[in-house]
Parts: sequence; structure tokens; C-alpha cells
Amino acid sequence: MKIRFTLTAMAIAALASQAAGAATTAPLQAFNFGSQGVGFYTVGSGQATWETPYGNWLPTTLGNSVAAAATTGFAIPSTVTAGVGYLGTDNHLHLVTSSALGVGAVDTDLTAVSTGGTPATGVPATPGSALTSVAAGGNKFYYIANNHVIQVSQVTSSYYGNWPTVDLGGNIAGARLAAANSSLTALTLDGTNPAVYYIDVIGHVDEFAIVNGAWRWRDITAATNAQPALNGSPLTSVALNSYTERVYFIDASSHVRELGGSGSTGAWETTDVSGGNPVASPGSGLTSFKLSGDSFRIYYEDNNDHIREIAWAGGWSSTDISGNTRSVNATPGSALSSATDNGVNGIFYFGTDGHVHDLQWSGGWTTTDTVTHVIGGTGGGGGGGGGGGGGRCSTINLKQQTSNAIGVQPNCVPR
Repeated sequence: MKIRFTLTAMAIAALASQAAGAATTAPLQAFNFGSQGVGFYTVGSGQATWETPYGNWLPTTLGNSVAAAATTGFAIPSTVTAGVGYLGTDNHLHLVTSSALGVGAVDTDLTAVSTGGTPATGVPATPGSALTSVAAGGNKFYYIANNHVIQVSQVTSSYYGNWPTVDLGGNIAGARLAAANSSLTALTLDGTNPAVYYIDVIGHVDEFAIVNGAWRWRDITAATNAQPALNGSPLTSVALNSYTERVYFIDASSHVRELGGSGSTGAWETTDVSGGNPVASPGSGLTSFKLSGDSFRIYYEDNNDHIREIAWAGGWSSTDISGNTRSVNATPGSALSSATDNGVNGIFYFGTDGHVHDLQWSGGWTTTDTVTHVIGGTGGGGGGGGGGGGGRCSTINLKQQTSNAIGVQPNCVPR
């Protein structure tokens, strides 16, 4: 079975921000595979694989030539027709692309081929480093090396160019060192200039951003008087429009906290978006994506090991998705990742059974064990479909699996 990547699929990838710095399980990267539906990448025994609902959740080998580091996530460029980035056990950044004929796979060691940057050659990642990417004037990857944030960029339309390296932490005066276990998240407001966020050695969330053609560093935790991040906190971010960004982390009180910005030169503010909801579980991941308009969603693992949604749609709301769907609890410290396409939202996590579970919104919440293929779902309501509370029952989305008999609970009115 050949590896399949499409331009349509790649366009969604940047919406899912993996919290690799927090997870204690294998990595997960949700992804919209176009006609294959919203699926995921993961790593087992060093081999990267991907699975989709229309592929009956059967693992397909990615084709990585070096064992993938199990403590890091994937980063997927979103403006090329093929490509998945990963950090290998050699601590190098690799890019797996389909061949020119669309059959098989090519694994390029970007650290080895990197030239023309500052430093002049590639820099290996710190073992266990987080990894993220953004499409901004070409594809860009970010990871941690020796407490510095490293950028590796695509500068030609070819995947096989020189991919210059930039040591952001070393080249920008006054920039504070990154924590060794810092998570990373990146976005772009204009499609050209990137902004990357990390947690520094004093627990503050900091930003590297291009302003007037030059990199600039700032401590946005200090700028907002926000609580510092919990040690090992994940990071996730969304660009709402060309002048508004949101960055999320778990603070020292185990609350999900928002840092809201207004462009590269605008002011920042902070909001505790957890409200009265259960606090985050130790090691919880964070993931987010934007919907239409200014609506967006954030997901975390609460201290009941339930996956919980925090939704903004003109106001804040919260949904216990695990409780509503009676899903298997998340394993403590589970990786967490999400993607969305055409009204279908998929959130993936590792359950206490060791299986990857898919919580999917498509007019109602369903839950699928991607190993056993058992499907359930009793939760309507919730922010996934546009906010608000609601009933405990819904019709089941049969798009995901059609080979299982699904029943609707007695006394339920399908939404």
C-alpha cells in the first residue's frame, strides 16, 4: 500500500498542535487525510505508522529509515504535496516524502544536508526534544538543542534543497534559554512570517517572532503577569485571523491558561479559561484548532483522566467528552492531538487499555477504539458542534465505521 499525501490533506495539518513536551506516552499527530478521513500518526518500536477510519484503522508504515524517537511528536508541513517530519533516535530531523512516482518513500536527513544558515551546518536535537512546524514563507521546523530553539527552513520549492538552520536562541540578544523539556508551538498570522513559542528555564512562555524583517524575542508571561507554566506543560496555539493569536499552556495551578496577542507588535493579555472545570491531570497534553469565524476549541486531560473540551463561540463553554460518550479513560500523561475538516473534528488519545481512541464530532459525539473498532456515543451537546450544553444522546456518525451495528439508547431523541 503506497504512502498517500495530498495538498488538501496537508492544508489542515498545521491546525493540530502536538504537546510533545508533556506526554509520557508515544506521540500522536492527528491529521486530515482527505478522502481517508481524520486519522493519526504514531510510533511503535521506532516505526512510524499512520491509520485512518476508511482504512479500517489498519497501521500503514510511513517508511522512516531511522527509528523515530518515541518521546517526540511529528511535524507535518502544510504547503507541500508530501512530507512528514520526525526526530530520529540519531537526534536528527528527518523528512519523509513520497517518491517522484508517488510510490514508496524517501527519507531525507535534514540535519545532515542543512547548509547556509547560522550555524552553517545542522544541529542535532536534544534527546526527547519537542518538534513542531509551520508553513510560513516555506515550511519551517522547530526543535530544542542545548536549550536553544532551532529553526530549519525550506528555501526552495524542492524538498531536497539545503534547508538552512537558524539558532534562534543563540542569535537573538537577550533571549532566555528554553527549558530542556519545553514544548513548542508555532503559527503564522500572514502566511509569511512565523512566530514560535516555548517555555523557558524560569517557566515563562516566550515568543520568537519576525517583526519588520528581523527576529525578536519577548517574554509574554511577564508582559501579561500570568502565572508561570507548570513544569513540563504542553503548549498549543491558534491563529484566529491576520492580527489575533492565542497560545495555551497549563499553569502552576494546573489550570489551562490563555495568552492572547494582537499581532507581532500588539499587546498581550491573559485569561484562566479553565473556570470551574476540573484541573488538568499531571502530564496532560493540550491540543487546539480553529473552526469558522472566531470559534475555536481546546482539549486537555482533566484530573479524572477524562478528555475535556473548552470551546469559544462568542463565549466560553466546556464539555466532558469522555463522560458524555462513556469513553475509556485516558492513561495519565497521554499524548493528545486533534484535527478538523468539513465539520468533522477528531481528538485522539491513549486509553488505559493502551489503545488509541478517537473522539469524533460530526453533529454529535462518538467514540471509537481504533484497535477493536468498537464504536459508542451518547453525548450530543457540547461545544464541538458550536457551543452550548445539551442532551446525552445523539445519532451515531456512520461515516467512520460501517461494519458495526450501532444502537440508539432508549428514550433518546436524536439531535
